[in-house]
Amino acid sequence: LAYSLSSTRSVRLLNYAALAFVAVAAVSNIAAMAKPVQQQRQQDVLARISELEPMLRPESRVATVNQQDEVWAFSWTFPFNPINRSGILKTYHIIEINTNQVPRWREEFAKESLNVWEQGGDMWLSERVFSERPLRDWNWVEGGDQRISWTDIHSFFSSLEPGERVGQYDGFVKLLPSDQNRTLLIELAEKP
Repeated sequence: LAYSLSSTRSVRLLNYAALAFVAVAAVSNIAAMAKPVQQQRQQDVLARISELEPMLRPESRVATVNQQDEVWAFSWTFPFNPINRSGILKTYHIIEINTNQVPRWREEFAKESLNVWEQGGDMWLSERVFSERPLRDWNWVEGGDQRISWTDIHSFFSSLEPGERVGQYDGFVKLLPSDQNRTLLIELAEKP
């Protein structure tokens, strides 16, 4: 940008367009990163996990659909929050869109869940996995990766035995370490 603005060979109209783009980007980023906006984002996540936090043990995991979930991103977005400093909120994203993890997401989830149970923790699932359709504010783009659809997520988690539910809107469900769930997850984890 600096080179194009200082070059005598650059087209003046394009220079103005570049400056306008930078100005608009700066204003929109300032609006998105403003302190009140960030405080509201933090409060929204805290409200969502407030009833879950006391239930978490050091070995527990909170599984979100993907990295777009604010709960998964909470430790990155607000690293100085006391919850993040305590280390009690450990998250796991089930699907990493557009990576080689997608074809094996069920198997990897099974291994992670069995490992958490083996260590004496609980696997908590975002209630979103039980929803028949994603809501717009969940940032799920159907068809963004042709190898996975929301129907795959819903049907897989609907086959598992859920346990205790915590939280009001958009809460969490404990995955029961029942014989039925263990059998299904062991079978998946042992797939080559």
